[in-house]
Amino acid sequence: MIEYKSKLYASYFNPHAATGTSVIYQFDGTTWTSVFVSSGAAQLRPYTLWADKDSLYAVSVQEDTVTGAHRMLVTTDGTTWTDKTTGVAAVCGVKVAIPLLFGFDQS
Repeated sequence: MIEYKSKLYASYFNPHAATGTSVIYQFDGTTWTSVFVSSGAAQLRPYTLWADKDSLYAVSVQEDTVTGAHRMLVTTDGTTWTDKTTGVAAVCGVKVAIPLLFGFDQS
């Protein structure tokens, strides 16, 4: 869980559901709302949440089995997510650490 722009965010992952699901929830102090739901196998990953400057990042803790890359999603409003996975280095066949993304200029 992480606080971002006065709201609480939580990541949920269930690989055992009939089709599997990755969800990011937002809590506004009263109601939990899903703001991201995985669409397809590529996004079906457990995510860890990080905030840096004006962005909230969801970075997968599991590598893609084909490319070896970690999935990275970014939002600046808490609800609209952009897939930035192409900006994450991939090392096929090699276990890599979750990319170090925070505290650096991301522009």
